[in-house]
Amino acid sequence: MDAVKTQSASKVTSSFELPSGDLATQVPSFLVLERGIKEFIPLSLHEQSPQKMRTLYRLLNRIFVEGDVAKSLDRIEDPCSLVGNLVKMIFEREIKEATSRDEDIVLGGLFDFLGKILARFPIVRQNLSEKKKMIEFLTH
Repeated sequence: MDAVKTQSASKVTSSFELPSGDLATQVPSFLVLERGIKEFIPLSLHEQSPQKMRTLYRLLNRIFVEGDVAKSLDRIEDPCSLVGNLVKMIFEREIKEATSRDEDIVLGGLFDFLGKILARFPIVRQNLSEKKKMIEFLTH
């Protein structure tokens, strides 16, 4: 039984490749941001708990802005690709705000995270092919 537990644990830990170099001091933040980008953000599109989503996006934004992890974003996903994916999620998001009092926490979180990435990577912002479409979306 212990051999099975040990074997299972080694399978789980072997799937994680810990970053090296400058990221060695940022490992927890890097891993949370990586999981957030690859798994939590896509899953958030289906979550019904506004408070959980508010907490998730605050955490991701804080890690991205306050740590040095943003310098290594390309090790998680190419910034241009990430921006394209976030823009796609925003455009495909069903409008849930029926009145001015309604708040779509996920949509707001996507916009906030997108804004942080574009602020950190001005070259991505300058080359954003969806710029005109985004302005139309925001003013609709």
